[in-house]
Amino acid sequence: MMINAQDIHDGINIINQTQTEADLESARLHWLGKKGLLTNAFKALGALDKDERVEKAKSLNEFKEKIQAALVQSKLRISQILLNEKLNQQLDMTLPARDAIKGNTHPISQVINQLHRFFELRGFTSYSAEHNFDVEEESNNFSLLNIPENHPARSMQDTFFIGSQLLRTHVSASQPRILKQLNPPIKAVVFGRVYRSDQPDVTHVPVFHQMECLYIDKKCHFGHLKDTIDAFIRYLFGHSMKTRYRSSYFPFTEPSVEIDVWMPEEKQWLEILGAGMVHPNVIKNCGHDPDSFRGFAFGVGIERLAMLYFGLKDVRQLYGADVELLSGCDLWQ
Repeated sequence: MMINAQDIHDGINIINQTQTEADLESARLHWLGKKGLLTNAFKALGALDKDERVEKAKSLNEFKEKIQAALVQSKLRISQILLNEKLNQQLDMTLPARDAIKGNTHPISQVINQLHRFFELRGFTSYSAEHNFDVEEESNNFSLLNIPENHPARSMQDTFFIGSQLLRTHVSASQPRILKQLNPPIKAVVFGRVYRSDQPDVTHVPVFHQMECLYIDKKCHFGHLKDTIDAFIRYLFGHSMKTRYRSSYFPFTEPSVEIDVWMPEEKQWLEILGAGMVHPNVIKNCGHDPDSFRGFAFGVGIERLAMLYFGLKDVRQLYGADVELLSGCDLWQ
């Protein structure tokens, strides 16, 4: 079915007479929806010869512009009508005030605050203000951390580049800044956001929070690392939390491990952080003697800890608008 100018004229008159948003949406779908008159007319162009197709396409584009303009004007007109109705409403000033919703510190901030308190008690200093940059140099995010040039994390598919810089993929990018600015012994923690090219799902979001812990000294060993991790897990979750250490690989630590915690309800292990002894190349790249100094480092996802503590099943709940859920999350209730 081909459409002529009279059809468009009649259609515009109907659009101009709509009084509600629902009626306007019905008119839009009638003309521009997947099965709308104009949509079907454009599909039918394929059956015409070339010269006729060009002529009809030009007419249809003009018709489409007129319909779209009428829809826009009617939308503004209806919006103004609805606004006027609201402004003309009589308010009953004798009604009691609505109960104010009691707010609470966000679960992510609660976990950060408690971790900050724990590491402060153990003599660590937070450098979240001085050495904490969302937009980082590629050298700090990769090269100085012993990540090779051909590592897949350097690709455009996994990292957001901004010119010669990038959005950091881990808070470990703060390590080179701290190591180049400070002299050992170093006991540092950094809290911040990181950015990954991840599709959101129950356990992943493209922007999330991490804590990086770094300890550099002359006599640091793996026992110090394990004691620190075990202590902060007990601090958050209590002595009943079961943990296990698995051998792993990270370019910036050697040896490397991943730490899992046992979830009784799900009857499975959940990985919560990666850790290891700082690789000698990282210490050397940042201007220190790896024969004189050793250290450990680990990074932990704050959202993962919050999900685990509050019993959340989907990380996106932490970024939703469920005020009742978020207000009910109290780390020390």
